[in-house]
Amino acid sequence: SVTDSFFDSVTGFYIWYPVEESSFTKTIFLDSAGLSIGTRVDVTIENNLFLGNVGSAVENWASYDNASVNVSNNSFLSSDYYALALAENYSSTAIEASKNFFKTVVESEIQDLIFDRLDTLNNASVISGSFLASPHPDTPSFDNEPPKIAITGSSNSLDRGEVATITFTFSEAVNDFEISDILITNGILDSFSGGGTVYTARFVPEANTQLTTTI
Repeated sequence: SVTDSFFDSVTGFYIWYPVEESSFTKTIFLDSAGLSIGTRVDVTIENNLFLGNVGSAVENWASYDNASVNVSNNSFLSSDYYALALAENYSSTAIEASKNFFKTVVESEIQDLIFDRLDTLNNASVISGSFLASPHPDTPSFDNEPPKIAITGSSNSLDRGEVATITFTFSEAVNDFEISDILITNGILDSFSGGGTVYTARFVPEANTQLTTTI
């Protein structure tokens, strides 16, 4: 059983008939292959985050001896592959799914993320369950969106001898922004300061020129 873990770019999870009841809980799977499960005991997949999964996030190809694969309260945030799937041409496949978040509340879009007997008669059963309108509070989250930045100046045009204050405003706090990260033409920046979401610098244009500056 695995809990409170983080997997990044893992090429496969092949769950081959565990001998005891097993679980994956509160774990992040980032850009990784999904969980492929064959079992004779109950397997619980609960409160996990699947982001950028390569292949089906959770697939079952065997559930023997009344074993169940319980999938609940997970966040499936990828749309390139199935979130839940049954392997074709296996006679004992089944997944019990409840209260999962699929990044949409449109049932047809959710069904597009599920591969079961509704898609082909080669599958043994239908994956039934319910969905959440927002992620379950006990499911971990992961921010993989870079911050955005707005660059503004105290003046759009400078005369001889004038300077301007340039403000860099981020959409979220950053801690490694430095003046060396900034490219500028036809002038220099100095007096760089700030922190969190807002940084400033003084812009001094090149002397005796009539040019456009790019920051």
